[in-house]
Amino acid sequence: MELAGYEFGEIVGQGGMATVYQGLQLSLRRKVAIKVLDEELQAETDIREAFDREALIIARLSHPNIIPVIDRGISAQGSPCFVMEYVDGVDLAKVMRDGQLGLNRKLELLLQIARALAYAHRNAVVHRDIKPSNVIVDKEWHVRVVDFGIAMLYRDTHDKPDDQSAGLIMGTEAYMAPEIKNSASRATALSDIYAFGVLAFELFTGVLPSRGLKPPSQFDSEVSSKIDRLVLECLAPDPDRRPQRAELIAERLLLALSGAHIDQQRAAEAKEAIGQKSFALLDVLAEKRDRATYLFLETKTQHRYVVKKLPANHGSLSQWRLIASKSLPQWITVHGVSSNQSSSVVVTDYLPGGCLSERLLSPITVAQFIPWARQISCALAQAHNQGLYHGSVNSESIFLDGQQRAFLTGTGGGASLELPSRIKGASFESHLWADVNACGALFYQMLIGEMPRYHHQQLKVGDAFSRIPSALQRLIQWMLGKASELPADMSRDQLMLQAQKQLEGIEQDLPTQVWQPKQRKVKPIEPATVEQKKWLLFLLLVLLFLVLMDVGVIALFYLQ
Repeated sequence: MELAGYEFGEIVGQGGMATVYQGLQLSLRRKVAIKVLDEELQAETDIREAFDREALIIARLSHPNIIPVIDRGISAQGSPCFVMEYVDGVDLAKVMRDGQLGLNRKLELLLQIARALAYAHRNAVVHRDIKPSNVIVDKEWHVRVVDFGIAMLYRDTHDKPDDQSAGLIMGTEAYMAPEIKNSASRATALSDIYAFGVLAFELFTGVLPSRGLKPPSQFDSEVSSKIDRLVLECLAPDPDRRPQRAELIAERLLLALSGAHIDQQRAAEAKEAIGQKSFALLDVLAEKRDRATYLFLETKTQHRYVVKKLPANHGSLSQWRLIASKSLPQWITVHGVSSNQSSSVVVTDYLPGGCLSERLLSPITVAQFIPWARQISCALAQAHNQGLYHGSVNSESIFLDGQQRAFLTGTGGGASLELPSRIKGASFESHLWADVNACGALFYQMLIGEMPRYHHQQLKVGDAFSRIPSALQRLIQWMLGKASELPADMSRDQLMLQAQKQLEGIEQDLPTQVWQPKQRKVKPIEPATVEQKKWLLFLLLVLLFLVLMDVGVIALFYLQ
């Protein structure tokens, strides 16, 4: 094999439709994995499309538990291929065969798989072939989910059944959810959750689930009743009885681990930061030199908190204290701010839905956009009404709770924010309008999939923008405009409140859309009437009489 810019090495894996080689990227002299579609399958249109789609799908996903795509192309032999990050590890199937894994290690591996699925599902990607051989585990027990070759974007296809693919079945039967064994077009995120349940059952028991399903604890006494329930729920034949989101699975696994996956030194540093005996460390969310973000569980109330460890006398502490002192229901609650000579700590609520930025790898629908846009507008309106401005509104400053409601946080991607008390005059008004502009840019990004672009200070309007409702176009253009264009009598601290009201009106005017499967029209067979039955019987008798007459004539002819 030859591919410009790369050198092929040994084969490291073979799947149902492709071969994976260890390779070398010549420009950077780094190891890579090169996946090449098998020659005998290149003429199969469905297979080739699935292979091409895999590279495009993974390229959109950026998550520590999903292998990223680096490049794609056609080899010198004419074979489609794409280049991925090389992981020095083995698949989970081999890990399961080779040795005994402790319970906590199994939970840790499942947690990482669940997080990868949660991220993919948040971006409308269904894997459709979750199984141990599609999970790579490196020497540090870090997981990467691979082989998105038959994945699909269910935002584009789930609500609009495709007649051409309705009968197409792709996947591995042992891990396939009941609803997709007859039609791949029925695959949803819940189908991946079923496959995850099969994988989890096999990891705990060493066998695949079968009829007369027994809980994993019947095979391994260390497995708790809570894990039993989680696995069996994932394996429910009825999709509605499974956990409805992979995030919920990750949360339950995290609680089951109770911080056992964190090394002792990091755990000690985290507990030192909070200094509360009633707080149990669940996870380390982020670490960077002199700062870190932890997830703690308050053991008495079972409430989860995010604890941010910052350098002593960090510049944002006064702003965090200001947020804590205000009533801002649509903001993430700040419970406390403290500092000493060595460090500072900020304690906030934990929102399990994750950051909005993780959901914007592609545009979202207007129906999904409107509720989030209203909630973001409400959060800014609350701040402006109390004489505060945000100063860094972007997708990284928005988080979602368990009910998928959007909340604003006081920090956007770690940026330092100004949230001063009310400033009289044009200076404060310019800060408020900057919030409106930033929010308009965020709304544009949510709907179009990219930041707004300008030509001669005018917003460039493309086809994608023209397809959204006209009222929404006008609102975003107004939010991206200039403060000088606003009417003089318009209250500057009520701008976001006006935007919120306009969004409510747009939501009410949206048409209700219901997608129904295309069905072949078959003319119903009407039951025969009594009169029709009489005529049919008469015709049969006539036919029988004629046949008998012919037989009689033939007999007379022979007798003569």
